[in-house]
Amino acid sequence: MRIPSWLVGICGALLVVVGVLAIIHPAATYAAVALLLAWLVLLAGLIRVGSYFAGREAGPFGRYVSGWTLALGILDVLFGIVLLFNVRTAMLAMAVFIGIWGMVRSLLIIFTAVRLKSFHVHSWGWLCGLGALLFLFAFIMLMLPGLQVGIVAAFLGAYFIIAGVCDIGAAFTR
Repeated sequence: MRIPSWLVGICGALLVVVGVLAIIHPAATYAAVALLLAWLVLLAGLIRVGSYFAGREAGPFGRYVSGWTLALGILDVLFGIVLLFNVRTAMLAMAVFIGIWGMVRSLLIIFTAVRLKSFHVHSWGWLCGLGALLFLFAFIMLMLPGLQVGIVAAFLGAYFIIAGVCDIGAAFTR
């Protein structure tokens, strides 16, 4: 199934708006994203614990569910609770998480650009360059997780703006 290009463009525009809001309201943005990360970790843990017990009752396929699934689920639940009640820890964890996520996403953008080049798409170069810029932002976030809120929000905002521009550009290259 192919995603309509207009939908990719709308997603890109929304990323740009989120990026601008992140720069305008850094403290609120940072705290909101940190709490979102805490809830996601908690939810992931609850899902792992549930899948452990559901998998044990799944008959022959239940043998693929190990105690490690349960242990990881419990660890995620505990870490999620710590993040919910300790905003400072959540903020540091968020910087590391966004750094890793940003590096992976930027590499995928670069790989996509190289793939577009093989199809003789002329705009592959700017996409590759923006992917490299995203990688730089993500690397800085990962290496300096203790940056002050304003600086991190500015980097996060810039990241979302660049990612949005990439998506908007991709919408017009289809």
